[in-house]
Amino acid sequence: MFASVIGLLSQDLGVDLGTSTTRIFVRGVGVVCREPTVVTVHTDARGRRNVMEVGGPAEQMLYRTPPDLDAVRPVRDGQIADYEVAEALLMQLVRRVQTRNSWFAPRMAVAVPHGAAEMELRAVRECCEAAGAREVHLVPRPLAAAMGADLPVDLPSGHMVIDVGAGGTDVSVLSLSGVVCSVTVAGGGDGMDQAVLRLIRERHGLIVGPRTARALREAGSGGATGLMARGRCA
Repeated sequence: MFASVIGLLSQDLGVDLGTSTTRIFVRGVGVVCREPTVVTVHTDARGRRNVMEVGGPAEQMLYRTPPDLDAVRPVRDGQIADYEVAEALLMQLVRRVQTRNSWFAPRMAVAVPHGAAEMELRAVRECCEAAGAREVHLVPRPLAAAMGADLPVDLPSGHMVIDVGAGGTDVSVLSLSGVVCSVTVAGGGDGMDQAVLRLIRERHGLIVGPRTARALREAGSGGATGLMARGRCA
């Protein structure tokens, strides 16, 4: 009885802790948070680390920080590389989106790589619990992507899902609400950005940063041509 009352008062959150972007979905509302998976950390003289900024403000500091500040990406290739920083990121983002009642811890459904080791799954669970989750449910990322795209994954037929992440690309076949097979290919959005950087440098003699390369990639060839033309005129 008490647990059901708590469930009515708390929020249900869906979390996609990606290499490049972290998204938080609130049941009945939609995606309420879409922030870069970047945290700015200050290290004092005693070696103690303090979180300064998370998300967008932290991304603005990439490659521009003084020696005592680091812009850290706590997730690499879809796996948590810095648990302390990832916990701080989740904690701050969850606090931002908790609008119903911050006194009651939310339930979280978290997308995780298919076939992740038990140690990795335990790390994700502990990270979410430390960030304030009352319950943590781990969902294979291909299945979460298919459900988000409204694919009939419960039917006895195959559905292929290609999830292009920042650090890698997952190709999976789903059927009967499960993952039949899944292959992860090295290379994703970050690799595409590096290819854009090389192309701009070789063809136009311009040096741009990763954020500009990503903007060009997302804009498509038309947007890239126009931006390069403006850059050359400038």
